[in-house]
Amino acid sequence: MKDNWLEIYDILSYCINNGVMESTYQREIENCFKILGWRKTNGTLQSQVPIPIGSNNFIRPDIVFQKENENGNIVPVIAVEIKRPDNIKSERQELQLFSYMRQLRLNFGLYIGEKIQLYYDAQDNKENPIATPVPVINEHIPESNSSQTRDTTRFSFDGGAKYYNKRKFVLEIIKDYIQKHPGITFNEMEKVFYPEIHSRSRGVIKRYEEVQQMETAIIIPAHNIPAFKPAKEFVKEVSKIN
Repeated sequence: MKDNWLEIYDILSYCINNGVMESTYQREIENCFKILGWRKTNGTLQSQVPIPIGSNNFIRPDIVFQKENENGNIVPVIAVEIKRPDNIKSERQELQLFSYMRQLRLNFGLYIGEKIQLYYDAQDNKENPIATPVPVINEHIPESNSSQTRDTTRFSFDGGAKYYNKRKFVLEIIKDYIQKHPGITFNEMEKVFYPEIHSRSRGVIKRYEEVQQMETAIIIPAHNIPAFKPAKEFVKEVSKIN
């Protein structure tokens, strides 16, 4: 996975350093998403698809990510707004992304231009207008990332009041969601933090009983009887003393 992100950074860095056109930038960004498994051929990525608004108008997100829901239907999950790599994001462009999220009733929106920003809105009642999304990732693309060995990106879900490393960030989002939804069941939680966000085998959340079973193998009960099993070489050397 680290190699995937390094390759993506290299592609985006080249585009930024060479000031490519927006159409070229989008094509390269779509190639980056292919590395992560989002592609047109498997139906998980659509680009420049018009979405009707009323009888005469429509909007056209640059990219929409899709996934299969529990009913087997393909549904949108993230809208993407792409601007030139030398763009300086304006409020109008930000509102454009929010309008995609509102019309498609999405919790996530992604801006890619001179930087990468992921917006999140926790509103659950999709019948009401979506609230103002907040940036949870604000990542500037470096000139070159080939020598980077550790991901030091920090994330926020409260508009930048606090930032966390990625592991702590996921934990804090889940804790915050549980606090705002007291009495929520595991099955309900798994529909929000579905396993594919991380991987189907590992998932994002687990039942307490599963975690206990995973930890059983490494729990060492307290004891007061010192004991050890010496290596054969140790026994041989000690025997020479006598």
